[in-house]
Amino acid sequence: MLGTASGDRNIIGPAGMESLSNCLAVNTTLTSLKLDANSIALRGMRSLAPGLHLNTSLRSLDLSSNGLKNKAIKLLSDTLAVGGLTSLDLSRNQISDEGANFLADALKGDNILQSLCLDFNDIEGPGGQALGLGLKSNTRLTSLSMCHNKLGSAGLSGLAEMFPIVAPSPTKAGGNDTEGSFCIMEILKLSNNSISNEGANLLFNRLRDNFTLKTLDLSQNAISQHAAREIGSCLRSNCCLTSLNLSMNKLHSLGVSMISSGLELNTTLKKLFLRDVNMKDECVGQLAVSLRSGG
Repeated sequence: MLGTASGDRNIIGPAGMESLSNCLAVNTTLTSLKLDANSIALRGMRSLAPGLHLNTSLRSLDLSSNGLKNKAIKLLSDTLAVGGLTSLDLSRNQISDEGANFLADALKGDNILQSLCLDFNDIEGPGGQALGLGLKSNTRLTSLSMCHNKLGSAGLSGLAEMFPIVAPSPTKAGGNDTEGSFCIMEILKLSNNSISNEGANLLFNRLRDNFTLKTLDLSQNAISQHAAREIGSCLRSNCCLTSLNLSMNKLHSLGVSMISSGLELNTTLKKLFLRDVNMKDECVGQLAVSLRSGG
């Protein structure tokens, strides 16, 4: 039986989406559907949503590059509580803070979504803050990508709220030192979001004792040496992060040196990306020594 269908890069209109929706309403074998670059927009989503609402087998859905705006995202968000999607790609659409709020409300609810991609949209600080609140008690989503948005430090500060200040402990009964449920994010990608030192400092402060996040991408932002001390301090105590991308930030040699000092006691970080950070010869030796000392 058919398990994967790809109809990307076509010109499927509302009539075609309605036919597809009717199929999804009764299909029990399709698990993956790619519909990227079809100009679905609001009319197409109105046709597609009823089928998604009734379908229980679909796990992966790609709706990237479809001109989806906030009203279309509201229709889609309403299906997340009843469907079985675990992976959703909404990159390269026209989602703003209002749409982010709809998704945040959905993430608070009863759904099994594990991976969400929102790259290349128009989400700013308020949208990031809403998503942070939505994820604070979400125990399913493990991967969030929001590269090339406009989050700024306000948006990152909001997203950082998903990570508890007092970190849960996997060794205790129930796996939690805090009351209630908690975020289990493993991959967070926020490249090119105009994030400055304020947001970076807050995030790395919360990550000191975090035991879930493994991959963090903060490349192409406005993080400078003034946040490097907090980054280095985080790396001294964090025992989970395995990949950190700080490329194309204005760290300079002083910032890299501060980060290097944190690597001396770190035993878990396996990948550190520092491309185009204005690093000069004098700090390369210290970085090399730290890399030999760590892990």
